[in-house]
Amino acid sequence: MSLKYSYYCSLPFVFLLLGLPSFALAHPEIEARIEVLTKKIEADPNNGTLYLRRGDLHREHRAWEKALKDFAKVRDIEPNLPDVDLYNGQMWLDAGEPEKASALLDRYIANRPDDAEGFIKRARALKQLNHLAVAIADLGTAISLIEYPSPDLYLERAALLGQSGPENRGELRSGLEEGIKRLGPLVVLVDELIRLEIEDKNYEKALALLDTLPEKVQALPNWLTRRGDILHQSGKLLESKNFYQYALEKINNLPEHRKNIPAIKRNKQKLVERLSAISENSKAPMNDLTQNATSPIISAQNGDKNRDDAHLTAIFFITAIAILFIWLFYRFGAKLLQKRP
Repeated sequence: MSLKYSYYCSLPFVFLLLGLPSFALAHPEIEARIEVLTKKIEADPNNGTLYLRRGDLHREHRAWEKALKDFAKVRDIEPNLPDVDLYNGQMWLDAGEPEKASALLDRYIANRPDDAEGFIKRARALKQLNHLAVAIADLGTAISLIEYPSPDLYLERAALLGQSGPENRGELRSGLEEGIKRLGPLVVLVDELIRLEIEDKNYEKALALLDTLPEKVQALPNWLTRRGDILHQSGKLLESKNFYQYALEKINNLPEHRKNIPAIKRNKQKLVERLSAISENSKAPMNDLTQNATSPIISAQNGDKNRDDAHLTAIFFITAIAILFIWLFYRFGAKLLQKRP
């Protein structure tokens, strides 16, 4: 046994580890904010909002007893303030007591049915209690109450629908489609829906979804690889090979410091293995990467560039004619007007 290993296994080190949580859980920034609020409370001891804010900081600091004490003080000072149930419910949720959290959040929602935050927090408590159907409904209500909901809410609801069983597969798909329709083709939402379509072997739909992403995103090596994977799974080996080669070429052209990023190195290794497997299956050598077939993405970009060039040429031509007519008018039109009686 090495000296280093024997030290780690020694009793002093074990006691040191046991003493670490008091240091590891310390949050100097939170403690400083608590101190500021404490001074404000001393100057204004009947301000329930100050106790509420300090109680929430105690929650972040995982000082449950101090948080509960502050929340109780809020109820004494402002018994009709519903926000204390929201904050206290979040505290019990963080403390691993979802049943207590759910009861407080029920009361908060009864008083504030228009606040999405109450439904979001209650959904998370209900998830821990394995009441998935109600949690899904709460997230749906929260999404409907927010003008611009976070895509994370759609993903959170999708995860619960996935856990709730295959009978909710259609609702899972329609929920993600609703998010894309409302927020636009955000990568995180499109990615999740593509994953779902691949699982259901709807490869054409998966490819159509990938096409909705911005061209710059589609041209990234990881998304070129993703397209190649979908084509490969659908049996279109030649097309998948072209995209794998194009993705590998893009990686090879990256700066050295980016090539060494672990995710990119893994992607490169995957591409090499896929191309090797395709070549062995087709009994044909891998193409030289400098002689790849032109990527459909590049073809589309070139087409757009050609259209832009044509538009610029037309604009230049029309402008030149307009300038010529203006010059002719000033050159000859003015003289003709002067000659008129």
